[in-house]
Amino acid sequence: MIDAESLRLMLDYHAESGEFRWRYRDDLAASWNGKMPGRLAGTNLYGYVSIRINGRRYLAHRLAWIMVRGPIPPGCQIDHADKDPSNNRLDNLRLATQSQNNANSIHKSASGVKGVTWRADRGRWQARITINKRSKNLGYFATAGEAHMAYLERARAQYGQFARGE
Repeated sequence: MIDAESLRLMLDYHAESGEFRWRYRDDLAASWNGKMPGRLAGTNLYGYVSIRINGRRYLAHRLAWIMVRGPIPPGCQIDHADKDPSNNRLDNLRLATQSQNNANSIHKSASGVKGVTWRADRGRWQARITINKRSKNLGYFATAGEAHMAYLERARAQYGQFARGE
């Protein structure tokens, strides 16, 4: 991973907008920024902003974190609190474990709500949550709403601010 000092030589990061702009450089032989000082840096990569530096692609939210907060600790990821992968404002970025990041996902099952599936063999709704890559059964319920409430209660207890119910 690239270090903060190198990034600051090449890019300006605007924490309030989440935008990166190329910096001016006199050395036109540089592999970066010979042609685009002041222009927005990055392209869309599956919803994320991606910036190519010296032939390598970096995700902008990771670069923003490194530039402002320092290295990303081992085992951590950078989570977008609002789940918008293009929103790289500093106040939208936070450190998270893989489990916390997954808890903040918007994944829905076929039932239409997160953590709930219909079990035809039991004729009931099942609530499940994944914790540390292991699925945990939270019980069987008469309605999808009851199952979803069980999921939400456990998700909030397990993941706090990272818990997302939809």
